[in-house]
Amino acid sequence: MATVDKRGKKYRVRYAVYENGKRIQRNKSFSTAREAKEYAAKVEHEIDTGQYSYTKGRTLADVLNEWLEVYCVHLRPNALADMKTAIRVHLIPHLGNVPLESVTTGMIQKFYNDMMKTEWKPAVYKEVKGLQVLVSPAKTYSAKTVHNVHSALKQALDQAVRTNLIPRNPCAYVRLPKKESIDYVIPSPEQLSALLKELGDHPTYYPILICAMLGCRRGEALGLQWQDIDFKENTIHIRRAFIYNSLTQKNEIGELKTKNSKRVLPLPEMLKAELLKLKERDKQICEYLGIEIPYLCINDAGQMLTPNLCSHHFQQAAKKVGLKGMRLHDLRHTVVTYMLDAGENPKTVQEFVGHADPGFMLRQYAHVLEQSKKRASDTLMRTLFGQNV
Repeated sequence: MATVDKRGKKYRVRYAVYENGKRIQRNKSFSTAREAKEYAAKVEHEIDTGQYSYTKGRTLADVLNEWLEVYCVHLRPNALADMKTAIRVHLIPHLGNVPLESVTTGMIQKFYNDMMKTEWKPAVYKEVKGLQVLVSPAKTYSAKTVHNVHSALKQALDQAVRTNLIPRNPCAYVRLPKKESIDYVIPSPEQLSALLKELGDHPTYYPILICAMLGCRRGEALGLQWQDIDFKENTIHIRRAFIYNSLTQKNEIGELKTKNSKRVLPLPEMLKAELLKLKERDKQICEYLGIEIPYLCINDAGQMLTPNLCSHHFQQAAKKVGLKGMRLHDLRHTVVTYMLDAGENPKTVQEFVGHADPGFMLRQYAHVLEQSKKRASDTLMRTLFGQNV
């Protein structure tokens, strides 16, 4: 029970709490009896309902740093790098000095609103005949960046709630900006064939072909070893990825993106024939160098092809065949789109490409699924009632 007593010109609230099994006496002073009584009632209610927290001396920066150092050690390297950027580049410089108990929803909302107006890259002008001509406009932080920062802050404050540092998470009622939609480039079969032909004999042809036929992420294709290919059973095992590590700033073998990414895929005959050619090429390279290399995608010097190299050559080839702006990752969306358009079960497609969230596919490819449902309805009408729709 909280008590109020007068000490000089101040009114003191005294109460006891139990922390780690020990009874601890706390007190807080107020200028008026009314403020003291209101606080006493509030702290009694919080203690009785399990919502009491004591954050004296803790700032938001303290909580964010603890979140990084204690609770984020399990994250994949690139996810950890993104978390560090959100916390140390955005959150701590702007909100870090705020006492934890003083962080409000309105404060967070204003910070996000200001982020959307902040120019991280100024406009570039060029003088032409005495006039300043805009070459490239200023760039502000995107809605995606705000979402990333919000995710980091929300997770850290969720942990603060779980450890009774604060009674509730002020992030809960923040309104986030709508993410910009990404326009994927989905090539026709003829365009895709022309693109692959444009790559010619360049070593990046093979990982790009694997992505085009299996909907793999580029890192999954680059991480394939010959032991992952079963030419007898005609299967490919996706077990690892070759990625750029943002923390070490090096390309290295790492874990797959999600547990669903580990999968066994069928080996199409066309891809099988191409991989057999690649196996012979790799064998000749290894014999010449006098070493054994387990990976499929290597250059003439026996070095693994890097993710950025593959993306660069892909974009060059795509531009030459009229697919300007197409990204290597768009091949993944292409595979999903064609499979759904052919009437394949969304659950099967999800497992095929290794998506972790079934809802992502339903949201991302809603337009394709709507067309499939229309065709299914038309088929039902023709089958049951002989009607042409």
